[in-house]
Amino acid sequence: MSDEMSSYERAAQKLGKSYGENAAEWAIQADRMDRKMMLYILKGIDDGDPLVMDQFREPNLSGENQGEPTPQNLAEDLGLGDGQEDELDKACEAWEEAASTSFWAKIETTLNYHLG
Repeated sequence: MSDEMSSYERAAQKLGKSYGENAAEWAIQADRMDRKMMLYILKGIDDGDPLVMDQFREPNLSGENQGEPTPQNLAEDLGLGDGQEDELDKACEAWEEAASTSFWAKIETTLNYHLG
């Protein structure tokens, strides 16, 4: 098994990162929070506190809500077709990891920015 990412995985990672950052901008509206709430959220993220983290819907490919991405959407975006299920599985993992990482990083960056 190679540690090298395929072009599909790299492309999925790029799409996931962008989606995660955009989702964070929508999820965290720091200009509507007071300083105490921002600090509480940052500490909760740092501590991995489920009471804080569960308040945010981390991006995923479930397609749970209308307009949200699915593995099928990702396959279309990447040009993957029938018979490429293994590539799609790896691409989905890369997308979700990048989306999650960028989501939390963007929330932290945004809150720290507003805290000055």
